[in-house]
Amino acid sequence: MRLKFLFVTFLLILSCGGFSTDITIDGSKFTINDKVKNSVDLNENWRFAIGDNPDWARRDFDHSKWDTAYLPISIESLIPFHYKGNIWFRSTFLITQKELSKSLSLMVKQFGASEIYIDGKLIRKFGVVGNSLTTEEDFNPQNIPESFIIDSLGTHTIAVRYSNHRTLNGNEPEAELAAFDLHIELTEEAMLVYKFKEFKESILTSIGIGGFLSLSLMNFILFLFYKREKANLYYSLFSAAVAISFILQSIEFNSGSASTVVLMNQLNVCFVFLSNFFLVALVYSFVYEKNPKRLWIILALTILGLILVPFAYDIADTLSVILNLYCVIEIIVIVLKAYFKRYDPTKKKRKRLWIALASLGALACLGLLIHKMISIVIFIILVLIIILPVAGLIFIVPVYMTIRHARSFAVTNQNLEEQLIQVKELSAKAIEQEQEKKKILESQNERLEHMVTERTAELAQKNSEIKDSINYAQRIQNAILTSKSEINETLKECFVLFKPKDVVSGDFYFYVKKENTVLIAAADCTGHGVPGALMSMIGTEKLISAAMESTKPSVILNALNKGIKTSLRQSDQEGSTRDGMDIALTAINLETKEVSYAGANRPIWIIRKESKEVEEIKATKKAIGGFTPDDQHFESHDIQLNSGDTYYLFTDGYADQFGNSGKKLMTKKFRELLIEIQHLSMEQQEKYLDDFIGNWKKGVEQIDDILVIGVRI
Repeated sequence: MRLKFLFVTFLLILSCGGFSTDITIDGSKFTINDKVKNSVDLNENWRFAIGDNPDWARRDFDHSKWDTAYLPISIESLIPFHYKGNIWFRSTFLITQKELSKSLSLMVKQFGASEIYIDGKLIRKFGVVGNSLTTEEDFNPQNIPESFIIDSLGTHTIAVRYSNHRTLNGNEPEAELAAFDLHIELTEEAMLVYKFKEFKESILTSIGIGGFLSLSLMNFILFLFYKREKANLYYSLFSAAVAISFILQSIEFNSGSASTVVLMNQLNVCFVFLSNFFLVALVYSFVYEKNPKRLWIILALTILGLILVPFAYDIADTLSVILNLYCVIEIIVIVLKAYFKRYDPTKKKRKRLWIALASLGALACLGLLIHKMISIVIFIILVLIIILPVAGLIFIVPVYMTIRHARSFAVTNQNLEEQLIQVKELSAKAIEQEQEKKKILESQNERLEHMVTERTAELAQKNSEIKDSINYAQRIQNAILTSKSEINETLKECFVLFKPKDVVSGDFYFYVKKENTVLIAAADCTGHGVPGALMSMIGTEKLISAAMESTKPSVILNALNKGIKTSLRQSDQEGSTRDGMDIALTAINLETKEVSYAGANRPIWIIRKESKEVEEIKATKKAIGGFTPDDQHFESHDIQLNSGDTYYLFTDGYADQFGNSGKKLMTKKFRELLIEIQHLSMEQQEKYLDDFIGNWKKGVEQIDDILVIGVRI
């Protein structure tokens, strides 16, 4: 489909309220178009002569024997007159009392160079007119108003000296573009028209580039996560092709060079071929399980067209138009078939549609005999009826796919939350049963010993079931956590020391790789054991969702905070849960070795290569969830690291562990310990820290989950 056609169709509808008419003021003809445009009519009075003679600029020169010209004129039309690169145009116009000393403007659009003379006086030069390609400098003013004033009444002569030698090199597309056009308009109205045109072009380009690039990026990211959905890839490539075409058209609009315009047109045809193919492939992916053979025919024609563009532009352009028309018809047929198959089993609606289209076509032909405007209005209605369904497809498809993916995420999240609630209820039930068991053991005497034994056996069975459930929960939690081997595939020098206090853990680590960025985090949820594990699973799911939208740690933590509070329905009301988590999150750019960090109550420690000091970047003093506001901002820090530098993320479990002396290890001792082992590899550091904490707490119960992550650049 031709680019900008959605916006152009919209503008056609808007423009139906305008008008165009001609009036004559004191014998001088003016055109008023869309209520703002006044132009002196020169185009019916032009004469031209091939060659270059300075005398042709004189006011009194007689050009009556010259050939007649009708602007705009293409150089291709002058080739039968033995055009050699230089030509003069002449005409006359009338200035009356109403135009006298008023600001007029030249509106020139050309490919080449020109000099404008009025009454033999040079008033404007656009580029440098030359007698050869080497002396000529082409310039296209793109109808930008150039003002001048005439101080005398009566008939005045305008002469144009023009050259365009580039078309003599045999470049056929450029010969078609190498045209000259000129209008004289009142400056005030000319500036309004030009500013409106410039504004309209900028709006169309901004919407086209911004909108379609966003759609392309969004659908490509969805494809990366759900590669079985080929529709995401097709729509991403289609949107990218459309956005690039808008960029090319913007360059063409602002270019003053004919060769640049030709190149942009050629590239634009290439992306028209690509956009056609990807849009048809997208529609096929919804209708057919396996692509039909005609898609491969379209692909072959697309490749052929791309090959022909630099060598046979006219053939390629014609092929693109034919292929474009076929694709539009194919999409319309597919959409109508799908609609009628589902909603018109009796075929009554399709008969009515054909009758309506045939009637409108007949009315359009009849309108030509009655009034041209009637025919135009009916034609616009036909275009809207046929084209708008396909146009709507461009925007309905991404909305449809987004809703489908959102629904899938919502269902998955709801199921996970329901499972977590069931586990939490099971845990509460287990605690209640343990309390009941204790009361029974304290209150029963020997007479009830048999009953207690039976009850104990029953509770033992249930306790076994609970343990089985908790062990199963451990497998679920381990499945969610990224394996260390997978982390080491990207981060060769990295360790994760993970030692839960109970079977399942409230501490968890998070790892995601997106292109050249690696996200890694250490998190400490409220509590440990089953309650902590519930929070860790919710936190992991919310981190995954946030990481799909951004790789900036501060943005991810903001989203994580909102997600936790939403999932746990946390508010300032009494009875609302206050569970949350502390976390340190980093994003590593694998190319630049730059690390971005944001934290909630958990810092990052950095030890530079061959340094004996620990650099600490403190976290934002707010937790995730609980009493933290929804709009809490977590400060981001950008750190430039070099090869050999190491940084650590950790929870408080390692430093808070009691030893057999009755004292905690403490943060200071942990810091000194990390400095001492900097000469070791990261794998050796993990073993050393694991052995050290094991010896430190020997004979003492572990009081909290332990998590330490080390990364060496």
